[in-house]
Amino acid sequence: MTTDTHVTTAEVPEPQPATEQPAPKKPWWRRFLRGLLHVLLALVFWAFFIGVLLDIQTSKRPMPPFVALLWINVPIGFTVFRSFRRTSREWDWCFITMICLYAEIVSCLLISGAWLPDIHYLRGLLFGFVFVAAVLAIGFIQRLKKRGMSIPMVVYYLLGLVSTGAAHVLTQLQWTL
Repeated sequence: MTTDTHVTTAEVPEPQPATEQPAPKKPWWRRFLRGLLHVLLALVFWAFFIGVLLDIQTSKRPMPPFVALLWINVPIGFTVFRSFRRTSREWDWCFITMICLYAEIVSCLLISGAWLPDIHYLRGLLFGFVFVAAVLAIGFIQRLKKRGMSIPMVVYYLLGLVSTGAAHVLTQLQWTL
């Protein structure tokens, strides 16, 4: 026994739009407090590592320079990881990563005593700092316009500026010894 059922388009009901309401936006003060908490956590994290490093370095038995360099690389690596998860491989993230790697290599060479730079290197480092600061300012403004700035990325931008300045200061200290 076969039944021949023909369904016309008039008999098929139209799909009804979803009646879900969008989630209400949280109050401004709650978002502000949450952002402030994130900033404070980042500051406490970095302050812990720098405070321990400074405390150990001022004690009777300071840690060797390479161990100190490895110790400060822990928060740097964490910041690199967190900012990469938020941004992926965008040009500014790659640029800051190259700056940090450069500063790391220069620090290792200066600490080991395998290389003593000349005056031309210092002059180039000063010009490089101005160039890096300008490029990072442009990238920072672009990220603010796109509203793609996160706390780890702000810390990473600061790290890019500080690492360039730290390479210069380390070179100056090496010259004074």
